[in-house]
Amino acid sequence: MLPLIHEDDDQASTLALDALSEFDASYANASLAVWRSKLGLQTTNAADQHTNDDHQLALDFLQLLQDQSIDFTQGWRCLVDVLVADIESETAQPKSNSFATLFSNTENANNWFALWQQRLQQHTVARHEQLVSMQRANPIYIARNHLVEEALYNATTHNDWTAFKQLLVAIQQPSEIGEHDIKLASPAPLEVTACYKTFCGT
Repeated sequence: MLPLIHEDDDQASTLALDALSEFDASYANASLAVWRSKLGLQTTNAADQHTNDDHQLALDFLQLLQDQSIDFTQGWRCLVDVLVADIESETAQPKSNSFATLFSNTENANNWFALWQQRLQQHTVARHEQLVSMQRANPIYIARNHLVEEALYNATTHNDWTAFKQLLVAIQQPSEIGEHDIKLASPAPLEVTACYKTFCGT
């Protein structure tokens, strides 16, 4: 690619290395913005005093989900449900019941939950705005591999496009609760995940 950057090889190498040296910071800022959106936190400034704490808060939640074998999509979406319950109840203290029921180790979950709530309370942004951000960043419906394979199999083998159309409708509005089959919002059954293999070109 160097000839495309500059006709002089040495200068092209310098420009390429300069660009690559900026990648880590750019990636860190972009990923932090994603995590903050998913957590309902402000995303306007990636270099404020909460940068490291917010990044760690997201990583700790991912670890919590992994340690307790909780579906990531459902886990993130549960945070949306907590905020919805809080807004609807119009109480100062958010309810954690829907959150806690996901976890077998409630102590670790509740510790994380308390830190997240404390961070949310530091914002001046209205709860409704936080909720909108979280809903957009945390879909209910995703194109899960087993659903895609089922849709493709039925369409190509039996000329039955029902599953394909149902999945397509759901993922066109992934963050909105719809009258869809519950399986479209559920992880794959254990008998599928126990021996499932996929590849980068799938």
